[in-house]
Amino acid sequence: MRSYKNVSTLVLGLPLLLSGAEWQNEAAVNTGVGLSSRWQLTVYTRGRMVTGARQWNDVSIVPRLQYRFRPRMNILLGHFHTWALGRDEAWHETDRPYAGVEFGLWRTRQWTLSHRTLWERFFVHGGPDWNRYRTQLQLYGQLRPYHPYASVEAFFDQHGSRTTRYRSGLRIDVGRHHGIEFGYWYERRKVAGPGLRHMLVVSVHLYFPGLAPDS
Repeated sequence: MRSYKNVSTLVLGLPLLLSGAEWQNEAAVNTGVGLSSRWQLTVYTRGRMVTGARQWNDVSIVPRLQYRFRPRMNILLGHFHTWALGRDEAWHETDRPYAGVEFGLWRTRQWTLSHRTLWERFFVHGGPDWNRYRTQLQLYGQLRPYHPYASVEAFFDQHGSRTTRYRSGLRIDVGRHHGIEFGYWYERRKVAGPGLRHMLVVSVHLYFPGLAPDS
């Protein structure tokens, strides 16, 4: 009887939970170039909008470098430049350099479990600067041409936990080096905006071997 009441409460409360959530869409393009067998440069661009809106409310351009320090360890360096539409209907700019490391924890021929930790510094034009820290655990599949993935990522600042993001999706190979990705993630935010945010994502991945001899 108790389990029945719990299920009934969940079913009846779900519409209320979803009505209080924010639904957004994201479109992105990743263009990567192999600089050598260890270095890779990627230019990542993305736009976000609230579902049903007629314009983007968050646009970012992100150049980033990845260095393969060891077979299972990558060093990551990048910089977000973001234009965000504020409540005052004006566009505000933020610069966000970041650095971090990514480790391969477990690997088979078809699956990889990795852990990533990032430090980010927010330089807000017209506002206070602040740090954010991210730690992510991800499972990624190599079932060519399909690459399913799932991850959980926690965000922190100097005051403690900010949010936790749960993500899943599927990348499909288009040719040898390119692909298209369909994904979804949601998070429960504690400090800004609606508490629950859902994001539907479509990304195009383009990679050009360049000078990388092993690509």
